[in-house]
Amino acid sequence: VAERRRAEASLKLLNETLEQRVAERSAAAEEHAAELVRSETALRRQSGILKSILDSMGDGVMVADARGEIILFNPAAQRLVQAGLGDIPPSQWLELFESSAPEGTPYPPGDHPLVRAIRGEKITGAEIFLPGAAGTDGVWLLATGRPLIDEQGKVQGGVVVLSDHSARKRMEKQI
Repeated sequence: VAERRRAEASLKLLNETLEQRVAERSAAAEEHAAELVRSETALRRQSGILKSILDSMGDGVMVADARGEIILFNPAAQRLVQAGLGDIPPSQWLELFESSAPEGTPYPPGDHPLVRAIRGEKITGAEIFLPGAAGTDGVWLLATGRPLIDEQGKVQGGVVVLSDHSARKRMEKQI
């Protein structure tokens, strides 16, 4: 009988210990779930702010992944080039641009500032002429491109900021 009582007491203690551990782990899981909800909310807020900034910019922004597929094309870029590029491969979106280098020759596909940024180059002040773009006789763009680099230093794509440079080019021509 005494041995049975000891076994029951030991079993009761083990059961209480197990219940306490389950309660502790449940509380930890609930706290972890709450932290995930907070993180997701913060991430959504940050994403919304970033989208608002990009949509509000006067300069065009194009972002492509390492394969050259456009992953972001803000409204200003669409206005400047009068196109929505979506998932068009580089060989086709460069044709859509019908872009020219300053001297009037077509940009070779490998020299376009976004392609160069995807290759890891930094480009500042590259001029691009888009004939007939934005409902005009053409638009001059000033492009700044940078590679998108991950934490390990690997190029993951490129970003180009396009500024309308037409007024300045017209003034230069008049002078």
